[in-house]
Amino acid sequence: MYDALNALPGLPPGYRSVFAGMLMERGAYLLVRDPIVDVPTGRVHALLVGRGGVFALVFTTTAPTSQTIDAVRARTQRLFDKLTVGSNVFVASTVRVALVVPVGTDLGHVDNRVVVADERTLPRAFFAGRVLEQRDAEQVAKAVADRSDYRPVHIAETGTDSEPEAEGLFEENDAIADQRERALSEPLLTWLSFLDPDQLSLVRRNYNGPARIIGPAGTGKTVVALHRLARIARESTGKLLLTSFVRSLPACHRTPFTR
Repeated sequence: MYDALNALPGLPPGYRSVFAGMLMERGAYLLVRDPIVDVPTGRVHALLVGRGGVFALVFTTTAPTSQTIDAVRARTQRLFDKLTVGSNVFVASTVRVALVVPVGTDLGHVDNRVVVADERTLPRAFFAGRVLEQRDAEQVAKAVADRSDYRPVHIAETGTDSEPEAEGLFEENDAIADQRERALSEPLLTWLSFLDPDQLSLVRRNYNGPARIIGPAGTGKTVVALHRLARIARESTGKLLLTSFVRSLPACHRTPFTR
């Protein structure tokens, strides 16, 4: 891994440790601008593609202006414009701008549409949940590398095709069950805004057109819609609409949406 990073000319030491942390995540694809030094304002230093989605990485020690963030977002989205993934078109507006800062840096107030992360918070910021399937992430990374000046960082294969066993302090299913158990003991208002981990993929997934969710009453369709609306609102500056055939429901939805 470090040999691949050391091959990048002019890579600052702080960048190397962050990139190494990203590449330790299975299925992560890193594309670094060539050259990475003296990157003009409005461009990103690198692109990260993985199960958590696509992120435009900007290394900084100070909070950029909203105008700079808008310029970064617009320029980056053009890289993904009309990019196809299988039979679908990748939704360029779902690319998120991420500010990567040194550990302990306080940027103060930052546009809430961007992700702020340091070397310690990489897993939570970039790899929580599943937005892209592995094969789709690979297609996106290869397509962007072909149409841009972002250079893919390749890591040597280990020589085995077997899937390594995941090791951790506890089982994922046990952690999810614990979250559900705690949620069930909370008041109804909390339950109305609780997002089950199994619902998260629906909240973050990209659709190339209309999508329909079907289920009996009380299965969480509205919760998914509200969290999806919140997610899109964080990534968009345009107007959004959540409506209903029942006249009284929008007022009821306002409270859990605010939560």
